Amino acid sequence: MSASLESMNATVERWAEPEIHRLHGYVLEHRGAPASDVEDRYRLALAVAQRMGAGGFEARANDSLGRWLGRLRRSLGMPIVTYRAHAWAT
Repeated sequence: MSASLESMNATVERWAEPEIHRLHGYVLEHRGAPASDVEDRYRLALAVAQRMGAGGFEARANDSLGRWLGRLRRSLGMPIVTYRAHAWAT
């Protein structure tokens, strides 16, 4: 992940930036990183995708965030909350 982020920051090739952030969140999640770090990375992926107008990357980031929040809530015994998934899809 570090190499991908460094390469992206060193060049103008930013088309995959949302996906890099989303995958970084996935890695953090599966390595047991603090919940705030995982959520921050997924939310960053979502924000970057929205800023770029990249609907596909936005959907993937939103899906990853939603799934992770669902797992987190279940692990804490909290009810699952549903919400409008994609502003651009409505």
